[in-house]
Amino acid sequence: MTKDIDETAASGLGLDENEEQLLLALFSGQPYQDFLRQRHLLLSVVVDQINEKIFDEIGDAVIDCDGQKAEIVEDYQSDLADLLGIEEK
Repeated sequence: MTKDIDETAASGLGLDENEEQLLLALFSGQPYQDFLRQRHLLLSVVVDQINEKIFDEIGDAVIDCDGQKAEIVEDYQSDLADLLGIEEK
């Protein structure tokens, strides 16, 4: 099964395509390194952008990143999925 982000929810938060793709990869457990490399993006920068945009809604950083790998904070996974309208397809 694949997951999909509700476009209205994502645009309401100001998420761009790169941020959406990273979130989908993190929710699905899919690799994201090639995607970032192809677009010349730094993981930590994209994670910081996502965390900033979602902070007002959740009140905390929703993704942990050590510069090499990222993961959604387990305590916020359900809240984030609801916020983004993520559904199984």
